[in-house]
Amino acid sequence: MAVKGSIISRVLKWISRGVLGLLFLLLTCTIVLHLPWVQSLITDKVSEYFAETTGGEISISGFYFSILNGITIKDLKITDPQDEQILKSHHIKLNPNLWSLLLGKSEIHQLELQGVSGRLTSEKGILNIQFIIDGFTANNREPKT
Repeated sequence: MAVKGSIISRVLKWISRGVLGLLFLLLTCTIVLHLPWVQSLITDKVSEYFAETTGGEISISGFYFSILNGITIKDLKITDPQDEQILKSHHIKLNPNLWSLLLGKSEIHQLELQGVSGRLTSEKGILNIQFIIDGFTANNREPKT
């Protein structure tokens, strides 16, 4: 009996260490994401990826991330390859369903928009945001080597 109790206590000890380690990692990531230079690095990478993928431009002045409150994007601006403004927003807040994200689905519980202006046009049956759709469609992407 003492051996069983010893094994159980060791297993519980390892599980508790694992949970505490994950919580520490999560807390550390959250703190790091709030550092201005990390936010600048991330927004630069997102802008670069968007430009390479679509030919358009995206600019973001900052973002805030919280596990419980989702992500808030400040001063978002999207322009097309001809430098025409598609979307401008002072504040966008997305609160995704975390459980569905873990299951590989995209669900948004809450979407909050402030100071938004956008332009959606269709010319000859082609939307002015077609460059974004084409850029992120799997069939149009070439594999990186």
